[in-house]
Amino acid sequence: MKIIIQAKISMKGRIVVVEDDDLIAHLIGLILKRRDYAVTGWATTGEESLARVVETSPDLVLMDIRLNGRMDGIDAATYVRTILHVPVVFVTASGDDATLARAQGAHPYGYISKPFNEREMFAAIEFAIHQHASADRNGYRRQPEEWEIPAVAITDPEGRIFYLNRSGENLLGIAPGKGLSRLFDDLVRLRDPATATMVHELLGSTINGALSRRELCLLRADGRERYVGVETCTLQNAEGERQGALAILRPL
Repeated sequence: MKIIIQAKISMKGRIVVVEDDDLIAHLIGLILKRRDYAVTGWATTGEESLARVVETSPDLVLMDIRLNGRMDGIDAATYVRTILHVPVVFVTASGDDATLARAQGAHPYGYISKPFNEREMFAAIEFAIHQHASADRNGYRRQPEEWEIPAVAITDPEGRIFYLNRSGENLLGIAPGKGLSRLFDDLVRLRDPATATMVHELLGSTINGALSRRELCLLRADGRERYVGVETCTLQNAEGERQGALAILRPL
């Protein structure tokens, strides 16, 4: 089953909102809509935010600094900026020096303080989008009328999947939730079409900060084959410690 995003949006910009407080998220959505921005994705955890960016290719991410889950907003913002090349503006009530110093290492385009000042919010949003508009996106952003949502998997340092989106389950041919805690290499069986050999330890050979791209043959759970473009990258924190890996599979 294919999941398709419709991209017929003629607005000022496309924004992913990452906020674990439902009331605040709802308020942000209302304000953005009033100013003619489109919210293309919502997330409550850092790992979900990576998936929403991959799935919807936004112009900007509004990222809460303090999030539940395996990665907080600062770690997620670092990956969004360096790997997916999308600008981030932090939304935060955290003003202590240590948090702000660590947040600055993610190279955000700005900060929005809680409670919100609407004028300051949109000044930060417009500045970030315009400043980033001329930057090299490394070919990441897509702008067709519609596209198939790619599979997104995120693993822990041992290579076990702790996040797999619905498109990933559909592409692999597995039931919802059945991919979690599985080793990536055991679940995602890939073959090199040029050599007809299985590809092992794909995630272990990836580089932090850049997506490695290959075209491979995916062997689904039902025995069928599907050619896919595979993009992978190691995830590391600011101290250089491996946190896991990101894998994106796009059907060809």
